[in-house]
Amino acid sequence: MLNFLSKKKDAVEQIAGIVLRHESGLALVIKKNNQRHSSQLIDQREFKYSNGWENLTYDIDEVLFTLEKNHNFSLKKTVFFLYSHLIDSRSHSIKDSYLEKINSLIKENQLDAIGYIDYTEALAKYLQNKEQSPLTALIVEIDVPAITASIYKGGERVFSESVGKTANIAADLEEICKKTQKDTVLPSRIIMYDSSELENESTALITHKWSEDLFIQMPRVEVLKPEEVTDALIYSFDDHPGARIEESPVQNQKTDEVPVPKENDSEGDMESESVAGFVIGKDIKEMDIRQDDKKTETVPDEAYNEDVDDSDGEVVDSHTSRPFSEKISAFFSHFSINSMNIKNKNIFIILIALAVIGGILASTLLLFHKAILTIYYQPETIEKEIEINSGIKIEKSTEKISTSESGEATGTKSIGDKAQGEVTIFNAETSEKTFKKNTQLKTSDGFIFLLSSDVKAAAAERKVTEDGDILTTTSKTKTKAAAQDIGQKYNIKDDVKFTIEGISESQSFARSTGAFSGGTEKEIQVASREDQDKLKKKIDGVIKKEAEKIIRSKQTDGKIISDLTETKVGDEKFSAEIGEEAKNVKLSISAEVSFYSYHEEDMKNLLLEQLTSVIPDGYTLDTSSISYTLADAKKDEKGKITLNISAKAQPKLNIAEQEVFSSIKGHSVSSIRSIIENKFKARGYKINFEPSIPILNSFIPLFSKNLKINVEPFQ
Repeated sequence: MLNFLSKKKDAVEQIAGIVLRHESGLALVIKKNNQRHSSQLIDQREFKYSNGWENLTYDIDEVLFTLEKNHNFSLKKTVFFLYSHLIDSRSHSIKDSYLEKINSLIKENQLDAIGYIDYTEALAKYLQNKEQSPLTALIVEIDVPAITASIYKGGERVFSESVGKTANIAADLEEICKKTQKDTVLPSRIIMYDSSELENESTALITHKWSEDLFIQMPRVEVLKPEEVTDALIYSFDDHPGARIEESPVQNQKTDEVPVPKENDSEGDMESESVAGFVIGKDIKEMDIRQDDKKTETVPDEAYNEDVDDSDGEVVDSHTSRPFSEKISAFFSHFSINSMNIKNKNIFIILIALAVIGGILASTLLLFHKAILTIYYQPETIEKEIEINSGIKIEKSTEKISTSESGEATGTKSIGDKAQGEVTIFNAETSEKTFKKNTQLKTSDGFIFLLSSDVKAAAAERKVTEDGDILTTTSKTKTKAAAQDIGQKYNIKDDVKFTIEGISESQSFARSTGAFSGGTEKEIQVASREDQDKLKKKIDGVIKKEAEKIIRSKQTDGKIISDLTETKVGDEKFSAEIGEEAKNVKLSISAEVSFYSYHEEDMKNLLLEQLTSVIPDGYTLDTSSISYTLADAKKDEKGKITLNISAKAQPKLNIAEQEVFSSIKGHSVSSIRSIIENKFKARGYKINFEPSIPILNSFIPLFSKNLKINVEPFQ
């Protein structure tokens, strides 16, 4: 029967995987598909502990915040991957000293802890699935303070032990192996893993001469690469047989209460509640930190660098949620100056020592305890189209431009003299004939000459011969003529016959009387129309550039409205007219540029007034957060100007920096998240200490001048 009242899991959820080693950790972002029962690694980030396990709460908070910011989603559900030497090999539970720290960081960072996974168990399950056969091997885990060896036979872990790590890793492993039961045959396969490469360590094991009592044959040594170890962790997190994670039940108890196990709880019961290193049906933060005091491993406590109170053997948590200022006040409240006798030398020395210590402490907090707190808020964008035809002063300015351009004359022209000479006109008509000036005379070669003046040719004489024939004697009249065009080709020879324009040769004709002379011709360079047009086009570009130059120089006084800029060209003057002889042609011109401008400050103040009504609640806007583009500008016949503006603004979350400081000063770094996000409605924050001093990095500065607060949009 289906339970319809049970809580349904999200189809896809993001889970934080925290790998905890002795001095460093690894944060994983796991995408879990609850329908397909599969998990996928989407990001990972190594991080060093800033002060061992003392500041682990802050270190994890910082790395999770960075991952949340990069992926823009929240990471609350968390699974812990623990090195085996952090787990008691007999009770299969986290050692007390580490469990207390883990409980603290879960509570301080408000994490929803699913459970934890034993590194070695995860690797064993992964290798069995990969090789499709029960695992028989000696898995060796190497961390800074300890080395742990686990023996697997037929897929089951039959032995696990840890010892303090020395410089001789082979000797350390041999020491562990000797603790196995007598006549135990060790697997001839050794698998090693760490957070880095193990080239030197693997070489040491390969070259070591093992006792024949431990290995029947020389063991084969394998090193798992870090990426393969990560794959094993993700695989172990999937819903595969033997590695299924169940939901943690809701506990009706206060978060600071720790349940105490019943006296009749047995070791077998504890084993039945865990599968492949997962805590089944329990939350880490609900586990009892006061577990069995029995120590099953030979690693000395000092190897783990823990803070232990020798008086009762209990681990002392130096991390507290009280502001540091309260700690200082509580410390000095134990001393009463009135009860001291100044005359006593010893008391006087104590007073001086306390004063020096107090001065050093105060100076340290004042001079070196500094931080930069960046508060991120959810950005809001305002966009609005605004038409402006009043409310802003628009000024008109006029500038004159005088310039000139010149170029080489490219036109050509032929010049010279016309050939001149004397001609004789022969008239065969019986009547007198008049030939006007410029009457054309044409040679057989087509050369044309013109009469230089009007000429009257006498009538021809006719006589009847004795034979009865009529004899006509033409009249001969000499006159001047000149060639129609210039050129040497018109210098014709003597006795060249001409036909007369419009008259038959039988009536009249002419001949040159002597050779013609004086005809010359040469080509000269002149100005052409193309030269003038080219200069006009060139000077138009010069005027435009000069106008732009003037506008740029005026931009310092105001913003120019380019659409309204006008250029009026005045008189043009060329140095040579078309066809006039010239080597170069120069054009001189004058123009007048008119442009309109406004002041940037006036425009932004006007836009601020227009945008005030659409600012979201809790946000403020100033002119520095406003940007705009001038989409269009027009001027009507009466000179009225209308501007169309596309405005865009980024309002800022209204956070009082002094109020923020008053709310968090002296608080532990891990406790300020809820204050910043809930009280000030922020998206998140980031804090950097400069200089970075591990002890001081755990709480907020006490002096306002030592805490710089920046408020920025979340990108």
